[in-house]
Amino acid sequence: MRFLILLLCVSAVVGSAIVPLLHTASDERVDCGIMTMASSCVTFSHCGWCQNGHHGKCIEGSSTGPNGQEFCHAYSWGILRDQPCSYYHNCDLSTRSPVCGWCGDLLACVESKPGGKEPANSECPKDMFLKTGCV
Repeated sequence: MRFLILLLCVSAVVGSAIVPLLHTASDERVDCGIMTMASSCVTFSHCGWCQNGHHGKCIEGSSTGPNGQEFCHAYSWGILRDQPCSYYHNCDLSTRSPVCGWCGDLLACVESKPGGKEPANSECPKDMFLKTGCV
């Protein structure tokens, strides 16, 4: 039996500051508008990426869409659509994608077989593949 202890300290680079991605109190929420990269924006549960043509910005939102009257041609929350599994560098983001999962043996996001219950890549042992339940 293998035991995997994974300590993951996640943060996003916002401008020149490093902002922790875990917030416990509502008064500690990061202003979505200061984020300039979609990949940082969608990791915050109260933010979403609003894309209009070639221009995008991080706005307040949720899984149901932008808060307020903001119009977005394309809106992303939680994950960025149409990214390869290798784009996601932690278990939480990897398991949010419908076509990916986290391989604890490789410490990498890998493609899943149709149905998502096992890895498509034979390099990841089935018992080390996570589709949910990141710790």
